[in-house]
Amino acid sequence: MDHESRQIKFLQFLWCSTICWFLLTGYEWTEIITLLKFSPIYLSELLLFTSSFVYLLTFSHKLFQVTLGLQIIEWFVLLPNTPNHRWVFLFGALIILSQKQYNKVATSFRYLLALAYFFAGFAKLNADFLFTSHSCSSAFLNHVTSIIPSFRYLESSIPITVTLLELSLSALLLIPRTRLFATAAALALHLGLALDLLKHFLDFSSVMSCLLITQLASDSNAIPTKESLKKHGKFLALVLLLLTIIRSRQITNLSDTNFSLILETCWLFYYFYLISIFIKIWRTKSYQLSSFKTNALTCFILILVILNGCCPYLGIKTRSAFSMYSNLWIDDSGSNHFLVNRSLDIFGFLKDDIEIVNTSDPFLAIIKQNKLSIPYYSLYSSLKLDPYIEVDFQKNGKVVSYPKEKLPSPGLLGELWITRKFLIYQASNSEVAKTCIW
Repeated sequence: MDHESRQIKFLQFLWCSTICWFLLTGYEWTEIITLLKFSPIYLSELLLFTSSFVYLLTFSHKLFQVTLGLQIIEWFVLLPNTPNHRWVFLFGALIILSQKQYNKVATSFRYLLALAYFFAGFAKLNADFLFTSHSCSSAFLNHVTSIIPSFRYLESSIPITVTLLELSLSALLLIPRTRLFATAAALALHLGLALDLLKHFLDFSSVMSCLLITQLASDSNAIPTKESLKKHGKFLALVLLLLTIIRSRQITNLSDTNFSLILETCWLFYYFYLISIFIKIWRTKSYQLSSFKTNALTCFILILVILNGCCPYLGIKTRSAFSMYSNLWIDDSGSNHFLVNRSLDIFGFLKDDIEIVNTSDPFLAIIKQNKLSIPYYSLYSSLKLDPYIEVDFQKNGKVVSYPKEKLPSPGLLGELWITRKFLIYQASNSEVAKTCIW
């Protein structure tokens, strides 16, 4: 096998492995098999898991292409509630589809990683993240200290440390002399996140670790051969099959908490496998430090990455915009960000806030109970999705009762189905900023 194809097989192995890991922590898609309970999300995740799983047994390049296509479909089905790590992985899939040479894919990944780290760190530059008692990092530390109590003394320094680390990684990954060090530091960060054994931390860490490892896999002697990968793939497929059976509750009725603990412990072993590959590459000192050479389509994809990161500040959406674990609160009237005073709100959706007066919907009831406000556009989108909800809400000083009264139009843009698919705003007030925002 030539050098380039060996790199590609390793990339494909890591990619499909990562898909399987985070799909096992996602929706209860096993119900489509065990209970014949149909849902578009269940079906899309089942197809994607199956495709990735079979790839680990066959290493078929055509099947990998199908997997990338299914990944894009699954991301679209999840919209507008697609989590941050799925956005990162989506852009990575588009890069693979737009590039034919491995070194260009790896270089483009490097820019994708740098941009994701930058926006994640930039979003954390807010009072409610850096203030230790409110920071998401404190919730993380509470879990970790149950395993390693001595970490408690780090509590006051973790918020600023995480912020500076993410911002630093965005630059260090792009500088040839510091690239290897930055990769090692990023892997250490994600190992720390994985030790927390929380679903979103694990999902994000698995995706970012996959991208980090693939960009350094440049030496034919430092990465596994196709024969070795096939052995690894079959062993991993067996582990994933057992985990799937356990999750379906066909052999045991484990609680979700216990299943997550088993799954995430298994993933840690996989993570250490990635670390061993990284150490082997580091010791060979033959990794490539290529400059940025890519095509116009990949440049366009990276522009989309930047746009996605800028969304909260533009007012296009305030969730799933690389603002993970940031406690960021921002709207047209103000924000808790140190550098961005308020959202530009270019569509005007944030200005049209409403208050829930009464409702039959449990989620809207929580918004009412916590005295949160949401953009009218968000309520309109929810009611279009589920027309059987009953709700009384106050808009511009007037109480509207739905479905007794016709919903006011949110404007031509808000009427579009595709807009409702991509724009998502979280309910907010000054207290929301003190809770972790994923």
